[in-house]
Amino acid sequence: MKKLISMSIILSLVLVFIPVQESQAILVQTWEHGEGVEIRGIALFSNGNVFLGGDLGKYQIIDENGNNIVNGTWPHGSTTIRHAGVLPNGNTVCIGSEGRYMEINEDGDIVTSGILSDFADMTTITGFTICPNGNIFLTGHAGISPVKYILADSSYNTIKCAEAGVIYSKFSGNIMSKAFNNNSIMFGTQVGGNNGYFCIINSAGNLIVTNKVFYNGGEPLYMEPMSNGNIAMIDYTPFGDDDSMWVEISPTGTKVHSYELGRDKAYGGKLGNGNFVAVTRNLYTYFVQIISPTDGVIDSYNNSDYSAKLNLVLYNDYLFLVGRVDGSNRLIMTDLQGNIKAEGTYNVYLANFSKYLEMNDNKILIARQGYYQILQRADDITDFQTSNITANSIPLSFSFPTTPHAFKVGWKKAIPSTWAYDYTYTNSHTFVGLIPDTLYDLRVQTKITDNTVWYATTEYTIPALPVEINTPSITQDTINLFWNNQDNPDDVSYTVQRKLNEDVWDGLSHTDLVTEINISQYEDIGLMQDEEYTYRIRVNAKNGNYYYSEDYETFTTADPAVAAAEAARSMAEAAAQAADEARDATIESRQYSLEARDTAQATYDLVDGLNLDARLTNIENGSNIPPMIKSVKTLNNVTLTRTGSITVIIDAVNGSNYKASLLSGAGDWSESNAIVISSLAPGVNTIYVQTKNNGELTDNSSIVVFYLP
Repeated sequence: MKKLISMSIILSLVLVFIPVQESQAILVQTWEHGEGVEIRGIALFSNGNVFLGGDLGKYQIIDENGNNIVNGTWPHGSTTIRHAGVLPNGNTVCIGSEGRYMEINEDGDIVTSGILSDFADMTTITGFTICPNGNIFLTGHAGISPVKYILADSSYNTIKCAEAGVIYSKFSGNIMSKAFNNNSIMFGTQVGGNNGYFCIINSAGNLIVTNKVFYNGGEPLYMEPMSNGNIAMIDYTPFGDDDSMWVEISPTGTKVHSYELGRDKAYGGKLGNGNFVAVTRNLYTYFVQIISPTDGVIDSYNNSDYSAKLNLVLYNDYLFLVGRVDGSNRLIMTDLQGNIKAEGTYNVYLANFSKYLEMNDNKILIARQGYYQILQRADDITDFQTSNITANSIPLSFSFPTTPHAFKVGWKKAIPSTWAYDYTYTNSHTFVGLIPDTLYDLRVQTKITDNTVWYATTEYTIPALPVEINTPSITQDTINLFWNNQDNPDDVSYTVQRKLNEDVWDGLSHTDLVTEINISQYEDIGLMQDEEYTYRIRVNAKNGNYYYSEDYETFTTADPAVAAAEAARSMAEAAAQAADEARDATIESRQYSLEARDTAQATYDLVDGLNLDARLTNIENGSNIPPMIKSVKTLNNVTLTRTGSITVIIDAVNGSNYKASLLSGAGDWSESNAIVISSLAPGVNTIYVQTKNNGELTDNSSIVVFYLP
């Protein structure tokens, strides 16, 4: 996935305001003491609370969301609070004129307050630094007099108080100072529009370097300790080419490296990799430079849309540039490649802020006059992806660590067109009503403010599949194919593929017949007559994939002459088969006749061979049959049909419990001495009835044979 206006792979930030209440955000907040009371000192407690101090001795503690915790006036009355900073013990110390101080904890409880007696004559405090060991460094003056400095310990006892040489208050502004190299301190200022001077004291407060001219000879704009024990600084001279210069200085005041930067004043910051960044104005265009301590300027970029002087806050290797741009008060946020991640318009009082503070949770507080504003780097949108794309829809999903949030989603065709927007309150959205096989720009932003960055990607919809394949015209060597491309655009490419019915779509056994844009019919010629063919239409999508219609099977027609010969051959084969069947039927019929004759003779011989003493040639329906009578030749006055019946009664006088069963015809063992012959199979004219005595075939069992006329 790529991000809008991004030129490299880098963690993306968005600029938002801290919510005060649900669905609200701080735009411009006036502190509790009114807009006319300047905020001059700010400090961050370890729990995220912020101390604000300023004119008339007013102070306020706010939480990380800008809500008031406590506010009041410090013990020294209306004397201005000039500076504030956090001590190693977690409390904040604030400093005022004449050495006044107050130490306060994160809950607003005043721990101690007092006056640094050795600095009681300093009516103006111009510089302030807290050392890593807890020592406190101040510079100040009393009207037209040399600048003095004091180094006090964490209990506010003086370690060293002395004059700083020829630096006079009449010609100097605020003094920039920074602790480095095991609690050494470098401090300096520009004197009376002329050269800038700096001094260095050690941890005991003794001057190591006194009143040395800055190597660019101008005003110190930035100081930062380096990991090697040296200190980096940027100073600016208003003379000549109005250049700023980045300089590395050792604890003894010796220049180690120096690199010329762009024209006008430069604001600096230290990057996580040990390099530095500087922002200057170069010919009315803001100019960002990346400085390696050993290799000098290694990268730079500018942006002609922002032409005013800009203050710089470097935060997590992102630049917050605040200033007046083209007559409006602007804040922009960029990565180190110059890609703008967010921008917005802010209150005039904060456009050139005098104080800023890097807070916890990726927040920055800026303050000027009686206003402060909290800016937040929002969580990144991650796992920005699409899936299950169809011809008319693209589902989009993403992750966002904090919920609930509203998200604004936008889409348009990649060719120049107008964005369309929608809103979602879940981490997903499906763009619908899209055109098949078309490239779309998609983007999403959090709706915390309108200035948050867009996360963007591009995706193709898949093409619609061809349907309604038909062959209205087929001959013995030609098949005309037609199909419906549905609502695919006119620039979609199609390939017609063919295979024989027994082959497979493996790239070897099938043939690509034609590939062409916007076709919906094809004439396939030179085919074999009376052959089955299978076709499909492949859509060559712009996303690089192939999509296929359903298979379509059809036949070519047969050659008329061949068809006639085939018909004649089939008829001849049918006639030959009929003749064979007739012959076989005649032989089979004769065989059946011989078998019937033999069966009848065998039956007669069986019955007659029993040497019967009597034969019954006539019997009436329902007459008793003695068990030992073996044969009845005819039946008087009985016509046996499929619907008629004969009841045969077995006379059991000479036997006991005789029962009868048919050996042919219909019927089964009777539960009485009578059996009813209800029907005969077609062609049957001989009926055998056998008697059993007590269910067993005994010597005096009878077989009664009926010969029907």
